[in-house]
Amino acid sequence: MIAVGVTGRTVGKAPWWLGPSVDPAPLMYMLIIAAIVAAPIVTVLWSSRWAPIVGLCAAVGIAVCALPDISDSPGIAVVELAVSLAAAMGSVSLFAGRE
Repeated sequence: MIAVGVTGRTVGKAPWWLGPSVDPAPLMYMLIIAAIVAAPIVTVLWSSRWAPIVGLCAAVGIAVCALPDISDSPGIAVVELAVSLAAAMGSVSLFAGRE
């Protein structure tokens, strides 16, 4: 998501949670994205039993965060949705390792 944000800002189509460089979004918006991305990592370190479920929830969270970007910057929204899909696929694969 950092790469998505930096790329979006570089091309002049920053995601809603980052905002343009002249008028950045509030810090709380960036913290929401950071929490969504960090939750599966912390869960894997804490309890691998819940990792697939938390990962799928994070993937849905990233997809929901992509929705406001569809009208303003559709290219960034597509990349965010691709990241969400990749996260969901990785989380689904974690079900194979559950006991």
